[in-house]
This record gives sequence, C-alpha cells and structure tokens, in this order.
Amino acid sequence: MIVGAAEPSSRLDTRKSRTTATRKSIPRLVLSGVLLLAHCLSAKAQVDPEVGPNDFQLSFSEVSNQHNGTGYSPDRREYLASWREWDYQDIVVQRLDHLGAPIGDPMATGLGYTDDSIVVTHDSVNDRFLVVADLGGAIAGVLVDSTGLVGNPFPITGQTSTSFDVVFNPDLQEYVVCRFQVSLPGIRLRRVTANGEVIGLEDQWIGILSSNDRPYPSITYNSIEQEYLIAEHHQYDNGGDEVFAWRLDPTLTLLEVDVISSISSSNQGARGVDVAHNSLDNEYLVVWRHGQGDTATDGDEVYGQRLGSEGQEIGFDDFKISTMGRPGVSEANASSPRIHFNPSRGRYLVVWSGDDFTSNMVDDEFEVFGQYLNHDGGLLAPGNFRLSDYGPNGNEDYDAYYPSSAYNPNRDEFLILFTGVEAFPSSQRHVYGQRIYGAPTIFSDGFETGNASHWSSSSPLAEP
Repeated sequence: MIVGAAEPSSRLDTRKSRTTATRKSIPRLVLSGVLLLAHCLSAKAQVDPEVGPNDFQLSFSEVSNQHNGTGYSPDRREYLASWREWDYQDIVVQRLDHLGAPIGDPMATGLGYTDDSIVVTHDSVNDRFLVVADLGGAIAGVLVDSTGLVGNPFPITGQTSTSFDVVFNPDLQEYVVCRFQVSLPGIRLRRVTANGEVIGLEDQWIGILSSNDRPYPSITYNSIEQEYLIAEHHQYDNGGDEVFAWRLDPTLTLLEVDVISSISSSNQGARGVDVAHNSLDNEYLVVWRHGQGDTATDGDEVYGQRLGSEGQEIGFDDFKISTMGRPGVSEANASSPRIHFNPSRGRYLVVWSGDDFTSNMVDDEFEVFGQYLNHDGGLLAPGNFRLSDYGPNGNEDYDAYYPSSAYNPNRDEFLILFTGVEAFPSSQRHVYGQRIYGAPTIFSDGFETGNASHWSSSSPLAEP
C-alpha cells in the first residue's frame, strides 16, 4: 500500500466489522468466564471430603459395640486410638501416624473388657493422653505417652455411672471427669492431675435430678474465660426433655445454669448431647439428637444451638443439622452426634450414625455421616456427606456406629473412627478409620463470610 493513499472502503468495512464483533464478544467472554468459575466452585464444593484409604481397618479381632476413643498429639504428629478387643480381653491403645497408619502393635492397658464407652483426652502441656473407661459401673483411667503406658490403671470413681466425658484444663494442668451417677442422681465431677492423681476424696455434685433422668453430659473448657461448660439433657417423668448448659469456674463451683432447648413430650427425647468451644469467637455450639421434626412421625435428627461466652443462646433456635430420610418417615434416624471445632479454619465438624435409606440405602442400614458448619453455625456444602461405606449398599446386615473424631492441625484433617458391625453371616465387629479434610471448599478460610479474622495463610498440604 502507498503511504498516504486512501485505504479502500472494502478493507475499512472489514476492519470495522471485526472491531464491532470483538467488542460484542468481550461481554460474552466475561460471562463465560464467570459461568466457568461458578461451575468450578460448585464442583469444588461437592468434592469428596475423604482423604486417603477408604474405611481402613484398625482392629483384627472382635471389639465391643460401644464408643471408641481417639486423640491427636501435634508435637509427635500422631494419633492415639483406643477400643475394647476380644483377643486381648482388655481395652487396648494403638498409636497411629499422622496418616492413620498403625505404629507398632496394640498395647493392652489393664483396664479390663466391658461393653461401655471410652474417652481419649490429650494433655497439650505434657504431651500425654488420658484414656478413661467405664468398667461396668466404676470409672478408671490410664496415662499413655510416647513410650507407652505411664504407670498402672487407677480408679477415678467407684459409683455406677451411665455416661461420662473428660476434658483437659491446660491452665491448671489437670483433667476433669464429668459423669452421671445413678444412685443419688446428679452430675458428678472429679479432678485428676496431669500425673494421674485423683484430687479430693469425693466427687463434686451439681444438679438434683429425678431417678428417671438419664443425661448424657459433655464437658468443654474455655481457656479465654477460664470456665467449664457442661451440656446435658433431662428426661422427665411426663416424657418431656430439656437440654441444659451449666457453667462452672476452675474450682468446679456452679456459676449459672440455662435451659437451651425444651422438647415436647409428643416426640422422641433428646439424646447424645455434645459440645465444643469456638476459641476464635469465644462461643459454644451444642448438638444433640431428638425427634422434634415437623411432624410427630419424623425420625430423629441432629440439632444445634449456639451459646455465647456466658451460656446465653445466640443465633437461630434449635437449628437442624442432619437430614436423614424424608419428612414424615420415622424409620430414618440420626444418632450419636459428635462435634469438633477446627481452630485453623474456624469451622465445626459434626458426625453421626444415620439410617438414611433415600440414597442407595435401605431401612435399618446405618452409616456414618458428617456436616461442616461455619463458625456462626451456618451449614456448608457438601451437605450431610457420607463418611463410611461399610458393606454393600442396600444390606441392613452391615452397619457403622459410634463415630469419634480427632483433629490434626499439622495436616488440617480429621480422623474419624467408627465401629463396623456385620450381623450376618459372621457377626463380627471391627474398628475402622477414615481421614477427611478439615474444611469443605476452596473458600475454606472464611473468605465467603467476609470475615478476615478467619482467614488462614496456610496452603493445601500435599499427600506425601
């Protein structure tokens, strides 16, 4: 083309049409990019939360059909799991590395073999575990460190109890065992030093309950306020239930008691209460299961209630966490809820055993389910995700019960233990484990809430 000469009109028209087309395509590209990002985020939100091997077996002989215990040591980067094993005729403890693989063989504790619950609690100051078990009435404990058992099992109380829980107080370097006693019904508390010495000659007693009460107390420690909070339920003679919260000072003196949920006697009562302290917002979340659904024929579900630092109710009242089955179907139920707070992400994890026969499952087929919650109790995707795959789908002879959890801050993961029960043909019970992510989505650092206090500088940890 000659410099300075006029450009042919046909070429100008072509360039103009291209420019116009390019300008029109920009909004379409932006829109396509937004839709692609939304699709990716949606896919990420629905990603399987499980990590590593699926339902790996930990026990290799018959175990009891009750709660197992697990805890985690960040300094040693290992878990401690505990269950009752038939071959040992004893409660055993098993060290697991940070990926859940066994370290050595199970160790017999000398606590004995009975079909009752076990609680494992970590001493974050001295890096020890206290394993506490109900031995058919009496409660006893044994200390475990990196070398194995520390001393012999020791009695904590000789009275018959129906349920108990344990918490460690890092400020006083002592444990508190909280239990319900059948004779002279009430909540009983016993302090134990970090070295396994029982403090005092008698339990401290709070609450006066009727003989028909069978509360399931759960205790947590608030290091900010230096207070304990106990959550438990009462069942009354008329069939009604209430969930209570008790605040106590470090000497176990009662500060205040509040009713946090009143449940109609027309439906199933509250059971399986558990509580966790949110150390970022200095509040609590209490969970329990009961049948207060939309109709009297609804099955049992898991519900929750946030509490402020003084035990007062905050947020939505008795909000629903689980959704097993369909409304009006009483055969679908949730049971044995457990809650854990993830301080690295500002998230809760609630796990439970559920009879959900709407997705490849049938009535009376129980599996372990989970639900992530935001720091303010909001439910996060994926909703009610299944954690166990025990036996073939659609077979009620295979069930997963009694989940327990421990948080691994080194990898931002949870380890979930559960008991798998095979009713037919072999009638066997074993302990299984499953690792899951500590938070559910790509925006797992609190980005979606706009609250920068919950953001984290950590990056996803690659599998070694």
